[in-house]
Amino acid sequence: MLWKSSSQGDVTDNETEAATGASLANWKDLVKSIASFRGDLSTLTAPPFILAPASLLEYCHFWYAGYEEIRKPALIPKENAEERFLAVVHVFTSIMKQQYTQRNVSDGFEKKPLNPFLGELFVGRVEGDLLRAEQVSHHPPAYAYKIVSPIEDGPTVEQEGHVAIRSRFTTTVSVEQQGKTVYKISDGETYTVGLPPLHLEGFIYAAPFIEVDKTSDITSSESGYKCVFRYSGAGWISGKSHTLKADITDKNGELLYTLSGQWDSLVNITNEKTGETKEFVNHPAKAAISTPVVAPVSEQHELESQRAWKDVADAIRANKTDLIRLHKGNIENAQRELRKKELEEGTEWQHRWFLKGFNSNAEPVWTFSEELYHNDKFFEER
Repeated sequence: MLWKSSSQGDVTDNETEAATGASLANWKDLVKSIASFRGDLSTLTAPPFILAPASLLEYCHFWYAGYEEIRKPALIPKENAEERFLAVVHVFTSIMKQQYTQRNVSDGFEKKPLNPFLGELFVGRVEGDLLRAEQVSHHPPAYAYKIVSPIEDGPTVEQEGHVAIRSRFTTTVSVEQQGKTVYKISDGETYTVGLPPLHLEGFIYAAPFIEVDKTSDITSSESGYKCVFRYSGAGWISGKSHTLKADITDKNGELLYTLSGQWDSLVNITNEKTGETKEFVNHPAKAAISTPVVAPVSEQHELESQRAWKDVADAIRANKTDLIRLHKGNIENAQRELRKKELEEGTEWQHRWFLKGFNSNAEPVWTFSEELYHNDKFFEER
């Protein structure tokens, strides 16, 4: 979908037409098509006018909080468990803006990224830290990623996660995110980060933007600290977009801190023992986002995102609708043939770097294998 940052304020008729990049008639046809569909929206073919020239797998770098930010918790001694936990909460509160409202802010709007194909890969370095990702499922779409941030003369930070997406239409587009992210410090402490559901506000008016729903949490493996986030948006009469509230408790369930504010701008923290309130996260209107450094397209593996989608991306940038359909169709048809061949042979696609398992709820989980990656000759020098 075209996603609009809510920071742009009210949308006028002129802004709406500019936002879609196409006539309102095209947008209305899209809304009708989605509204009449009863199933996972990821199985629908998106019209060319809403496509971005990048694969969704490339967007995994928005999990990266920044060179200093991602390392802060690890620089706090393990014995200072409360301070370290607050630093972890800060990491994942600080990246919400770039994850959900800032992936393309050149004109305030974002088009729908391309759906990654099964086995698609992305490898890059963000501020020197290595990021590796793989599309591990196509139906439902799911990717897994790992970031490694070493600290000289200190512990190493590893951030690893998997995200599966199911989308459907109710009164708007609703997105269920399944999976988790694990933030691990090599001295033994691990923090598990849950994923909130999402929906698009303003979709039927051709000016949609992402709103985060319900709740998510962060839990520590040893200290017992927990943070529960609660999300809400603007109502008909009251409320603000991107509202966040959170409770931070210790292992005994005692309330220590609360958070409140807007996750795309200012979030404050209150010490419930002293009553002191201070700034926790404060995003500038246009915060800088680190861009991954990747190998030249000509040197990439055929399964790497930018090489695999190059012809499609070039056609999107040139606004060549026929070429978009041609090159995108070639990739999708090739994938269908692979799935057909696997079915006939009774085989399954072999994941390249991530091992598949299941949690206690019989839901699939993927764990990165350093052994598989280091035995992968093509990427051994990345």
